[in-house]
Amino acid sequence: MSDILSRLGACIHSNFSQPYGEFLDFVDALGLRFIKVKVDIPEFTFALYDKRRRRGVKDLLDSYALRFSMHAPYLNMNISSLNNDLRRASIKTLLRSLELASYLDIDMVSTHVGRLSKDLPRRYITKAADAAKASLRKLKRASDEEGIALTIENDHKTTDHLLAGYPDQIEGLVQELDCGFTLDLGHANTLVEPTQFIDALSDRIVDVHLHDNHGGYDSHLAVGEGNIDFRRQLEALERVGSQGPLIMEQYRLQDFEIGYGRLKHIAQYVTDKDLANPA
Repeated sequence: MSDILSRLGACIHSNFSQPYGEFLDFVDALGLRFIKVKVDIPEFTFALYDKRRRRGVKDLLDSYALRFSMHAPYLNMNISSLNNDLRRASIKTLLRSLELASYLDIDMVSTHVGRLSKDLPRRYITKAADAAKASLRKLKRASDEEGIALTIENDHKTTDHLLAGYPDQIEGLVQELDCGFTLDLGHANTLVEPTQFIDALSDRIVDVHLHDNHGGYDSHLAVGEGNIDFRRQLEALERVGSQGPLIMEQYRLQDFEIGYGRLKHIAQYVTDKDLANPA
C-alpha cells in the first residue's frame, strides 16, 4: 500500500510575509510531518551570524514534533560565478548554512548549482560549470564532516545559461560528487517531461518538491492548478521505489490546503492501483 500521505511535507517560500512560527503552526495543524526550512527566510539568515537568534531558532524547531531538512540560501548566491570574490562569498554562506544545519540537528541540505548570466557569452558555460563543481566539492567535504547529506536541486527555465536544469546535467554532477538529488517537479516541468528525471536518477532521489505550473514559468501554483500530471509522477516514483519526503512548495497558505486535498485523492488512486495490481 502506498505511503504517500505519510511522506508529505511543506517548504515555505522566501516571500512569505508572516512569521515563520505561524507557518509551522499551520503545517502542524494540517497534519504534515516533514518541513524543509529555507535559510533565505530572515529568521534563519540572521541565525547564521547571531548565536542568540540561532538558539531561538533551535528552540522553535524543537518545540514541534516535525522532521526538518534544509534548503540552502539561493537569493544573491552563485557558486558558479566567474567572479571569484562573489563565488567565495557564496561558498562561505553555504558553509555557514551547513554549520547551522548541524546545530539544528538537520541531516539533509539541498542546494542550487548557480548559473551563467545571460549577459555573458555561452562559450563560458564550461568555465562556469567547472567553478560550480569546485564549489560543490568543498560543500560536499564539509557536509560529509558534519554528517549531512548534500543534495543538488534541478533548476527551472530561465534566460540565463543553465548548469543544472536538464537530467543529463544533474546526472553528471551527482555522479561526480557522489551526492543526492532533490527533484523539483515544478522546475522540471518548465524544461522536460518530469518523469525523465525519475527514470534517469531514480537511485539518487532523496526528496521531491511538489508545485505546479503551465510549463512556461516557475509559478509555484498549488498542485492541480497547472498542467503537471501528479498522478503520473507519483506512480513513477512508486515504481522506482522512491521513499523520500514529498515537499509542497507554494507561496500562499491556502495553496497548501488546496494541494493537500488534491494529493489525498491522488494518493488514494495510487493505493488502489497498487492493491489492484500486486507485484
